[in-house]
Amino acid sequence: MYLFGYKQGVDFARLPKVQITILPDGCLHVLVNHELVEDSGVTLISDKSRIILRVPLKLFGGTDLDHLFVSALTYLGVTVADDISWHLLRLQPATKSWGLLLQDLTSPSSP
Repeated sequence: MYLFGYKQGVDFARLPKVQITILPDGCLHVLVNHELVEDSGVTLISDKSRIILRVPLKLFGGTDLDHLFVSALTYLGVTVADDISWHLLRLQPATKSWGLLLQDLTSPSSP
């Protein structure tokens, strides 16, 4: 999963870029600007039909973001099985205080 922050008036290239890899055993690898982050605070809940990630906004440098660009790839071995197009999520003031909950990105009924 790729998460890129956006803040009006801030150079997009300077904002942190977050990549989260979920391994088949449920382990998470979190990279910010291509560097591994230990104790990232990212949490994962999954069942047969969905994956829920909770991503603390501290991973974006504490920047008061306006939006997040979000995309994901799924793999079957080394082959890309699915590519979810980019979504633009507007962050509400209440969301900014606790982090971001990403749920059911492939569902048309997602907020």
